[in-house]
Amino acid sequence: MSNPVILITGALTGIGRATALAFAKIGARLKAIRRPTLVVNGDNDVIIYTVNSSILQRHLPNAQLIIYPDGTHGSQYQYPERFVGHASLFLSER
Repeated sequence: MSNPVILITGALTGIGRATALAFAKIGARLKAIRRPTLVVNGDNDVIIYTVNSSILQRHLPNAQLIIYPDGTHGSQYQYPERFVGHASLFLSER
């Protein structure tokens, strides 16, 4: 299988301006990405809204979504132990 990808949506400033509609328009292109992908976001991220991470997860065929409660734009820093645990488990399964 291809090398896995960990996508921390809060760290992608370029996607921060994208809307749910924009993600929907590129859905076919996202479906072509076959790599296992871990999508990480916080449920209070006001830069990359959580709905965008949900859309990514739906359109990426091998994606897993983790949303941290009360997490903001840097949820992986707010929950470092959880994030490392989730990322390690994700990578070990590949």
